[in-house]
Amino acid sequence: MRLRVVPLISIALVLTACGGGGGSITIASPSASDTFDKDLCTEFEAEDGPSEKLIAGLPDRFDGTTAAIKDFGAAMEAMGDNDESSIDGIAKLLTTARLGSELKDLAQFAEQQCGESEGSKTIAALGMAADVASADADAAYCAALEEQFAAGGDATGSDTTTAENLAALSKVAPESHQAALDLLGSLGSDEGSSAQTEAFGALMGIGVYAEKACKIDGALAQMLLGAMFVGLGDSTTSTDPTGSDTPAPDVDPTTVPAADASAANDALPSGSGLTFEVTPGDLDDDHQHLAAMVVPVGWTASSGFDLTFSPSADSGASIFTSIEAGAGCDGMCEPTDWDARLRGESGALASFVANHPSAAEAPITGSEGAVLTTTTDGVAALVLRWDDAVDKYFKCEVSLEDDQAALLPAFVAACESSRPAWFPVS
Repeated sequence: MRLRVVPLISIALVLTACGGGGGSITIASPSASDTFDKDLCTEFEAEDGPSEKLIAGLPDRFDGTTAAIKDFGAAMEAMGDNDESSIDGIAKLLTTARLGSELKDLAQFAEQQCGESEGSKTIAALGMAADVASADADAAYCAALEEQFAAGGDATGSDTTTAENLAALSKVAPESHQAALDLLGSLGSDEGSSAQTEAFGALMGIGVYAEKACKIDGALAQMLLGAMFVGLGDSTTSTDPTGSDTPAPDVDPTTVPAADASAANDALPSGSGLTFEVTPGDLDDDHQHLAAMVVPVGWTASSGFDLTFSPSADSGASIFTSIEAGAGCDGMCEPTDWDARLRGESGALASFVANHPSAAEAPITGSEGAVLTTTTDGVAALVLRWDDAVDKYFKCEVSLEDDQAALLPAFVAACESSRPAWFPVS
């Protein structure tokens, strides 16, 4: 079961590597008396968390666990939307009594029923995050963490100091954190996505613990930002800590439709210093959902659940500035009434409005779709296109800083000018 995440925390599967060793998450088998329809196994791999179909097919004892996963996904999305309360929401969820063991129980069930998968490992990683985050505050360990953060990075340090920093932390860390630190210490010895997922749990848990138990302001965001120093990335190298850390896969420009950046460039205010260009992108990392994206020149692309474009690291731009493009389905990926689904509970349009109550909606030309913008609840926009005959909709979401509101019309024009390749847009 993948966790849908957005800018700043699009790192649900983030670390390029971590080896086996004592820190890895192990999944044992639960009771064989549980029954489950094996046809639902693919639901554990859904991009948007547990679907209603999966929830209905699981034993009742998992109702609270799947609800927690949904709440966690919503809190992560709120963090990506610059909602300052989201850190409190994430911390509250991950420190809920027994959540860690309940998540690992669900992971065990998923693996017993369906075999080892990215879904079961992701749930187990959340379980590790909950166990680590909910540990009691330890004064010596908190002091060591604070020293690492104050030194100018996350607790895992940089390429040259990772081992040293982790060793120092391990000397004073409580027992509940040792496995997570061991896991991070084994980075770089393997390239498996399972290892990436496990490391996410360790990073998230330590970040929440430092933020809440140790009262280190900004620790969670700093931990995730510092992740790029230890090779974070689903399959990428990127300067974008909000996504994975590998370059987005190359796409042949001849495989995507034509797009025009002129509308976006015309909408830029004088002196912006930006110029938009057209670049091809693989939105789902599957070479099936391609698009011609209109993005600022010099921005880097990183792939994860979506394709995220961000300013270069040396630009001085905020890490909250990004364009996130994706192919979504908000449930079962099949042709459907997209307008109804996207406006329904947990739909992309409904979720954006929930996070940005003042958002205004405008129509879109060239296909079915909608444009939502706000400069009141943050500076953000969501541009969606859909075709009821295809299995996924096209999404282009913009996040800017409050002082960049004058740029929003140009970024909206860029999203509207971008073109998906899997359904026609005039």
